[in-house]
Amino acid sequence: MCGYTARMARLPGPRERASSGTRRSASNSVDLVLYVSASSRYAQSAQRNCRTLLDRFDRRQVKFEVCDIGEHPERAEEDSVCYTPMLVKRHPLPRTYVVGDLSNAEPLVDLLKSCGVTLRR
Repeated sequence: MCGYTARMARLPGPRERASSGTRRSASNSVDLVLYVSASSRYAQSAQRNCRTLLDRFDRRQVKFEVCDIGEHPERAEEDSVCYTPMLVKRHPLPRTYVVGDLSNAEPLVDLLKSCGVTLRR
């Protein structure tokens, strides 16, 4: 057991929802970090699957990076990473976690769409 407890985010009220635009600018891009371990046999497939999937979306709306927890354990701890590979959506809040090699693309597709990221045409 990891000991991580998810925190519930406060949902915006009607006034906040009405004032927030649906258009996303570059400064409001989705910030994704894929945490991997070099010793994991799933690290390469997770990176490949994530990059392949992100190629279907407007990359101007997504900031993506890969972080090796062996080289940057402090970042993994900051994001409460307890398994690898793990994709963390850091922004916009609330943080969201997708665990695994991302061979099932549906959770990531749903996550990106819920953040307003558009599919490329």
